[in-house]
Amino acid sequence: MKKILVMLVVGLMLVLALVGCTDPTATNVPSNTPGGSTEAPTTEAPSATPTTPAEEVIATLPPATQKPEAPGVDENLTYKFDLDEMTMPIWQSNTIYNECITFHKDEAGNITAKLLFKPIQVISVRDNSLKIELKEGVHYKFDEKDPQTLIWLEGDDNFVIPYWNPGDLSSPHQDNCGTSGMGGAIGNIMYCVGEWLYSKQLAITYTYDLNDNTMPHAEYAGAYLPKTIAKLQNKEKLSICIYGDSIFTGCDSSSTYGREPKIPTFFKLLQTKLADLYDHEEIKLSNPSVGGWQADDGIENVGTKVARRKPDLVILGFGMNDSDKSGTLEAKKIQQIMDAILKENPDCEFIVVSTFQPTPAWTGNIGSHAAGFKTLEKVGVATMDMFELHQYILARKYYQDTTGNNINHPNDYLARIYAMQLLTMLYDYNAQ
Repeated sequence: MKKILVMLVVGLMLVLALVGCTDPTATNVPSNTPGGSTEAPTTEAPSATPTTPAEEVIATLPPATQKPEAPGVDENLTYKFDLDEMTMPIWQSNTIYNECITFHKDEAGNITAKLLFKPIQVISVRDNSLKIELKEGVHYKFDEKDPQTLIWLEGDDNFVIPYWNPGDLSSPHQDNCGTSGMGGAIGNIMYCVGEWLYSKQLAITYTYDLNDNTMPHAEYAGAYLPKTIAKLQNKEKLSICIYGDSIFTGCDSSSTYGREPKIPTFFKLLQTKLADLYDHEEIKLSNPSVGGWQADDGIENVGTKVARRKPDLVILGFGMNDSDKSGTLEAKKIQQIMDAILKENPDCEFIVVSTFQPTPAWTGNIGSHAAGFKTLEKVGVATMDMFELHQYILARKYYQDTTGNNINHPNDYLARIYAMQLLTMLYDYNAQ
C-alpha cells in the first residue's frame, strides 16, 4: 500500500510539471494538453547604462511596516475597485478589497465561507464578475459565534450563491472548461479553469483591525535594489523582464481569458502602479515566460529570451514545475540564470520569487525553495517569498479561495498579492 501511495505522489508531481495555461478559446494553445508552451507577449526593452558596481553586503534590514489604529464604522464608505484598490498591499491598509471567498458544504450539511480577518464593517459582497452585489440576510449571514465565518442563505431570483458539495473537489469537473485533455481531474483532484470553478469565487470588501494582521510579507528592498530604485526615483528609463513558468505568463488571471472581471495580470498591475507611484512614463516590460517550464528550461533559453534584451531588473519565477528539486539545487539553477544575464549586463538587478503552495494533496520540495533563494540575497539580488504568505492564508481560508485551476495557478486574488509584494519591494509605502 505504501509503495502504491508513493507512486501516486510521484505521478502527481510529474503531471504538475506539465500543467500550463489552457484557454479554451485560444487557437494557438494545444487543446489536448494543459501544459502546452504558452509564451507571454513580449515588448523589447531598452539597454541599461552601466553604473558603478554596488557593494556586496546589506548592512541594515528594511524597516517594519507601520500599522494604523483600528477604524470605526463609517456609514459613508462606498465600494470602489480601481487600480489603487487592486494593488493596495493588504499589510498597508485596514480595508481588504475583494478578498476571494468560496462556500463549501460539509458532511453535516453546513455551507460556509471563511474570511482572512475579523471584519469591522462589510462594504460589499459580490459575485465573481463583480457586477452582482449580494445582500446580508438574503444571500449570506455571519456566524454569531465566529464573525470570520459566513453562512450560506438561499438567495433570491437575482442570485443564488454556488458552492462546493462534498466530493466535488475530488471528482472530475462538470463542464469542459478547457481541460478536456485531462478529463477534468488530475488523479483524484478536480482540475478546472472554467466556470465550474470561478463562478463559485465571490469577492468581499471589508474593514478590519490591521493590528490583527501578522501575514508574512515582503518589505521595501531599496537596499538590495539600489540601481532599480534610483532609476524609478530619477524617472530614468527602466526595463523590467518577467521570466518564469505559467504563473508568470498570467495563468489564470481573468484578463488572460478575456472574461469578467478582467483583472490585469500581476505584472501588468506592477508596471501600471509603479508608473503611477513614481509618476514615471519610461517603465518598459517584457515577458518571455513560458508555461510548463522548469529552471533548466530557463537556463537553456536565457540568452535569447532575456540576456539579449539587457534588462535593468529581472523578476524570476521558477519552481512550481521543479517540485522534485531541493531549495539548494533550485537556487543553484537560478544563479546560473542570473550569471548568464549579468554577463550581458553587469548592472542588472534581480527579484527571485519562490512560488506558492500548489494543491494541498501535493508533497515535494517547493516549501524549501524560499530558504534556498534567500542564500542568493545581496546587493543586486532580492527575494520574495510567496510560499510562506500563502501558508498563512491557507491556515485561515480554503485553497479554492486562491487558485485559478485547483492545481497550481493563482486566481485574480492571489495574483494581486503577487503584485502587492513586488510593489512593496519597489516602493517605500512607509515613507509616505
